[in-house]
Amino acid sequence: MVPASTVLTEIADALNETLDPVVSVSRLASMLTSRLADWCIVTSVEPHAPHAWRAALEDVGWAHAEEASYATLRRYAQLRIAAMSQDSLLPRVLSSPMPVIIEAGAVDQLAEILTPGEAQDLLRVLDPESALIVPLRVRDRTV
Repeated sequence: MVPASTVLTEIADALNETLDPVVSVSRLASMLTSRLADWCIVTSVEPHAPHAWRAALEDVGWAHAEEASYATLRRYAQLRIAAMSQDSLLPRVLSSPMPVIIEAGAVDQLAEILTPGEAQDLLRVLDPESALIVPLRVRDRTV
């Protein structure tokens, strides 16, 4: 297994290969999925958005290790920001440089911060056991 520090260095190098933030984040989701996760969603944060945290967020990239689950992940990404409750983990991560780590039982913990409905149902289908939410700075933007 490749050490996490090596993976993070490789990811940082890949993100710095282009000045286009859209290309960077699309690479990020694929790189993380191929090395660290079953699936990944990359969320961009608009630095000059209104004060409502939800308005500043946009899911801009996603990847799933299993091609058969990609459509489920894509639909989840389309719905999840609007379905997040005020207790969502994203505002906490955005206000701190520290990641949020859920080592076990992630599906239940994440489902609790989504309003009941399709996004919550899709999360249960995706069934994450663990989760890592990390703020990254790329070209003066947080992803």
